[in-house]
Amino acid sequence: MHHNQIRQHSPLQSTENANLIENEIEERSSTVTDVSTVITHFLSCFLVATLFITWEGIDCTYLKPLSSTIRNFPQMSESASLTSESPQNIVELMAQSTRGMGRGKVDRSDGWYQDTYLTSRESISTDINSARSIPSYNEIMLEHRTSRIPSWKLGQIIKEDVDNAVDTILSSIETLNELKLKATEYEWDEMKSVLMSPILTSDLQYSCSLLQQAKEFLSDDARQEVGFDWGSCAWRRCGAQADAQESLAELYNSIGLFEPFECLFTIDIVERSLRDIITVVPNDLKPDSTSIIERIGEYVPYEPRNGGVDGEDETIDQDYLDALAQFQVYDEDDDGE
Repeated sequence: MHHNQIRQHSPLQSTENANLIENEIEERSSTVTDVSTVITHFLSCFLVATLFITWEGIDCTYLKPLSSTIRNFPQMSESASLTSESPQNIVELMAQSTRGMGRGKVDRSDGWYQDTYLTSRESISTDINSARSIPSYNEIMLEHRTSRIPSWKLGQIIKEDVDNAVDTILSSIETLNELKLKATEYEWDEMKSVLMSPILTSDLQYSCSLLQQAKEFLSDDARQEVGFDWGSCAWRRCGAQADAQESLAELYNSIGLFEPFECLFTIDIVERSLRDIITVVPNDLKPDSTSIIERIGEYVPYEPRNGGVDGEDETIDQDYLDALAQFQVYDEDDDGE
């Protein structure tokens, strides 16, 4: 009886096993098909990309061999770059067609920088090195990714870090007082050097970002007042830090174009922003008021010189006329009339 029951169930079990095996075979076949499809797609993309790069190399090297589109090798001198030499192989061909978006620090090195701008032997004697100190967009973004963004994600912050940040901001305000004096004396070159110094750039940015992240020491309202870095506050609240950075950038870009009173107006925006940051820092994390005033002085709001008719500044107009009078040439005949 028992054996008969086993015989009766055996065909059903065999059918189920066969179905399981068939399903497993289909799944494996489907997996192999998927892998083959991915590999084929990858190889196709690689082939198409290679064709585009090869065409770019041919286009830049043969059809329009300009110094601004061809990347030269380090061993090429200034004089050698003036003569168009064909690449020796496909690797050299593709390497020469990467100038442009691939521009980096190496392109500002001696030899390579001249290769970019020299178009004739006569231009060798010209001074073209004044712009070599200006970093490319790629260099700026590399520093942004490797230095600035990590500084926005600091680890544990201790009291000593906050103390150093407050001291840096106070030093920045001291530097602003120096800028005011330089602005009134038209010392544009000295002002540019000061504006590019770490105390108004990297050190200030790091200190403000540290205070913004110091949850254990500053309240939410205080940290909101500090705000985020100018480069990351597009969709967040731009506080005093971003206002200061933006004004410093505007002042740097307009040096030589701004009049002294315009420089003082911009510096005043920076000073008010930094003083606002100092104000929201708890008293136990900063020097007392007397020490701060002795160090950076009391805040004196900037008052533009106005009072003219219909918004015109008569004082500025008079200064302009006085300056012109010093260059005026008088004619003896006119004096006799």
